[in-house]
Amino acid sequence: MSELNHLRKKPPDDGGLLLDTKDRRLKMECEECGVLFYIGPEETSQQRYERRATLRRSINAAKTKMRRLRQSSDAREARLQADRANKESQREVETEDARTSRLQGQALRQDRLRQTETEDARTSRLQGQALRQDRLRQTETEDAWTSRLQGQALRQDRLRQTETEDARTSRLQEQAQRQQALKSKTLWERGIRILENIDERKGVQGLARASDPLARETSEPESDPNNVTTQRTDDDGDSGRGIDLSSFDFEVGTDGQDYDLNGGTIGGMRCNTHDVKTKQRTHLRDDHFLEPNADAHALSSTPFLSRSSIADTSQDQEGSSSVGDNTATSSASDSSSGAINNSTGNGNQSNDSSTSTGTRIQVQHRNFPTFVKLVSCSQRGGVYSSIEEMYSGTMTEQVPVPPPGDTVTNCGFDPSSVPTLQGVARQIAANEGIKLDEKQYIGYEIIACTFLIHLVRCGVESFGGPFSEDVPGDEVSNTEESRNRLLQRLRARGGKNQLRMFLTGFAGAGKSTAITVAKEFCRRFCVALGLPWSENSFYFTSTTGVSAALFGGETIHMAAFLNHKKITADMKAAWQHVVVLVVDEISFFSLSNLKKLNKCLQTIKGTGSSVIFGGVSVVFVGDFHQLDPVGCKDSDVLYNGATNGLWEGSINVALFLEHSHRFDEDPVFGEILKRLWRGELTRDDIRTINTRLVGPENPLPSEMSGDISYACDTNRLRSTIHFGLYAKKIQSLCPPKDSDAPAPDNMLIVLADIQSTNSAKSQGRIRVSKTLKDLILGTCGDDDVIAGADKGGRGGTKIDPSLRLSPGCSGMGISNKDLRSKGVGNGTTLTVISVKLKPGAVVEEAIWDGRKVNTVSALWVEHLECMLSKPKALKILEEDLKELKSTLASNTDPDKASELRKAVSKTEQAVATSTDKLRFQLKPRSFTAKATVCIDPHSTSKTTIKGIKITQLPINLNDATTGHKLQGCSKDRLIVAKFTKRFKNWIYVVLSRVRTLKGLYLLDTLDEDDDTLGEVPRALRLHEQRLNL
Repeated sequence: MSELNHLRKKPPDDGGLLLDTKDRRLKMECEECGVLFYIGPEETSQQRYERRATLRRSINAAKTKMRRLRQSSDAREARLQADRANKESQREVETEDARTSRLQGQALRQDRLRQTETEDARTSRLQGQALRQDRLRQTETEDAWTSRLQGQALRQDRLRQTETEDARTSRLQEQAQRQQALKSKTLWERGIRILENIDERKGVQGLARASDPLARETSEPESDPNNVTTQRTDDDGDSGRGIDLSSFDFEVGTDGQDYDLNGGTIGGMRCNTHDVKTKQRTHLRDDHFLEPNADAHALSSTPFLSRSSIADTSQDQEGSSSVGDNTATSSASDSSSGAINNSTGNGNQSNDSSTSTGTRIQVQHRNFPTFVKLVSCSQRGGVYSSIEEMYSGTMTEQVPVPPPGDTVTNCGFDPSSVPTLQGVARQIAANEGIKLDEKQYIGYEIIACTFLIHLVRCGVESFGGPFSEDVPGDEVSNTEESRNRLLQRLRARGGKNQLRMFLTGFAGAGKSTAITVAKEFCRRFCVALGLPWSENSFYFTSTTGVSAALFGGETIHMAAFLNHKKITADMKAAWQHVVVLVVDEISFFSLSNLKKLNKCLQTIKGTGSSVIFGGVSVVFVGDFHQLDPVGCKDSDVLYNGATNGLWEGSINVALFLEHSHRFDEDPVFGEILKRLWRGELTRDDIRTINTRLVGPENPLPSEMSGDISYACDTNRLRSTIHFGLYAKKIQSLCPPKDSDAPAPDNMLIVLADIQSTNSAKSQGRIRVSKTLKDLILGTCGDDDVIAGADKGGRGGTKIDPSLRLSPGCSGMGISNKDLRSKGVGNGTTLTVISVKLKPGAVVEEAIWDGRKVNTVSALWVEHLECMLSKPKALKILEEDLKELKSTLASNTDPDKASELRKAVSKTEQAVATSTDKLRFQLKPRSFTAKATVCIDPHSTSKTTIKGIKITQLPINLNDATTGHKLQGCSKDRLIVAKFTKRFKNWIYVVLSRVRTLKGLYLLDTLDEDDDTLGEVPRALRLHEQRLNL
């Protein structure tokens, strides 16, 4: 038998598997169709049958897909051939004039598309063209290739036969210039071309760091850990090694100067240009960037740039903690209401005997029956048929006849000194100019009565309880009856044992105003009775740092410790005095966040899962017709009826505010926005909005002054606008580069200190290449340098590597870390007052756009002096001061002049005190970030440099803002740079920020034929129906 072994068939190669005939056949078919073949260990007959059936179905599906692809490919090729044949037949019979007209039309359409397309669209189009050309050239035959070249030569001959002498001369000159440019290519340009190799681009970040002679020879100030705050942020796990471009990013000329990636040098000064952003392929023109406000630079009372001495620095370091905290506390307290000045500090309990609104009530007997009578007195007031009648009534209140057994006579205190609901509302209207409409007043009463119910039910330590020792036995039963009657009246006004309110309405309806007045009543009542009061008693929070900072609050994530894994005893103690929790901008809150809030409050209050929100009264404020949470799924939004049982099941009061106070000056525009809110926008409404398109009949404002802002759809466009606006400032205020005049002190660019992060391998700090650092500083905006973004590249802190400052420029905070101490959160608007430098600071002149500008490293900056936005109360006070000065100037009575001068002096002191409380200081801070930079100036592709340590002032410019940061704000004038439908309700949010149609300026128009503008999701409509809104 062994002699016949060579005649036997060799067993097939089964890859180490013992396969029978059926499995071998299946394996071959799987390999042909691209299906993964598998076999289980020790299969039973049933398992083997099921596995083969599954593989057979996969093979059949793969074969069907391949057959359909072949059929569709054949059909597509046949269709394309037919189209080409039709076009060729049409071109054979068309006349010369028709052909010229057709080509001109094609060129015109292409020019229009290229003028309006973005940089990303242009890159995508060019890549698509190159891909199609490569496919055609790979598949074309020799005859087709010859025919194509002959066609190109024929077309060129036709063009040369018809071109004029001037056109021919111009063409030849351009060819000569291109040839000369190719011949004069430098070594650096050839080195840049190497980067176009994909393998080298991927491996460039893994290169070992080489030494940079320029970095070694350049002396720069080292960061001082005592003066620079470090903020640790998570990057993408980068090892921290830097990137070194010194081998190909510059060449040394014969004069010894460096010519690097971004311009060159002139007389030792670096040359930069804002064109790297403003000249990108956008729809913006140079005249779309407004001229600077000259008054902000010329009339500044304090020097913008100052240098501190060593003595000043030591004093600042000794007193910075106490002074800074007091200033921050005052500013947070003053801005907490936006219009109403609070007398208590942020988070500090107050038992003062007097306040700005009255004195503490003198009570003869501080027991619980007296306390019940005091609360009853807060409900006194007249009965009016309308809210207008209530406000127009006299300040002397009409006291109704009290119920039997509920008398307040001979109670041991003056009943007229107790703050009442109507009295506080009238006083605020008289002093601050804030009047509530009917729906706002209802919400005000519900919240205030809920606060009083809490005091009555839980008792007050300073007044004892109904069964305390100082209450006579015969008064206990009477007190209990009075307490029950009082609770009944408070509940009749809308008060709840635990309020869970949803306060919503149109943009500008005054949702936050009703909350503010309710808080002020609760504060005045507690201070008048000598009860413990803190800002946490009425805890104002928001889902965004912008809204939280406007009212001196905190973000709900920070306040409720939503991002903490464990709730400590100190965290629970912070919520000891919380009675009412306000959560603003609820549309940014997702269902998962709401569940997390519920769980955290239950843990803080120790109630367990049976008591929703831990028994805390919560007021949710917002509008679901505005922006949704970023990156949130439809199933995770609060108004989704299929998943929002916690949301809809917990709400016991839903109040819709109907009147839009923001549009009182232009009610017609307000009605248009209401129709947009409802999803009922008409074409006439769109045409009315589009009439604000900027043009000869509707020019832009002459300068960037007053309450004005650009609205942008992306951070890239926002950064481009900031580049363009600062370029206009440079052209107006800075001397030319060849001038002998020095750069002005009121224009300063703060350059970030950029280094690589520390690594264990280097055992020390590694500097990035100086040329790479200059490239980031000269070409990147705050949209290119991001710290702490998620894996998808969303979110994170945006850092401006070259912060372009000037007196009075508008800025915004970039972090919520200063929210508690200074009232500055992520997106908080602020005004830059001055810059203070450290002793021995080096200020250098640089060339930007051909002009001289002062630059300084962020390490040399001691602090930045800023001021929060002025509240309404301060603006009213300034108007009063202006009127007093005008009256004094026109007065001729000597006796009256003395009184006017005293009034002016007193008002000036009040304005100065209020203004000082709004001021605060920001110091440089360190971040771990990644930068996206275009290394090759001849390419649009960008390289991401990870693991860089950047030290910069924690603010960004705010003349241009995205729609998400605009939500919750109001503007007198708004320039919409570009509309987008990428975010739901973005158009409504942006248009509803401006108070009048006249204050709206459009650089882009809405599509009149788009019937989906303002479309309301069906889930939201059903949600509003279920809540009876």
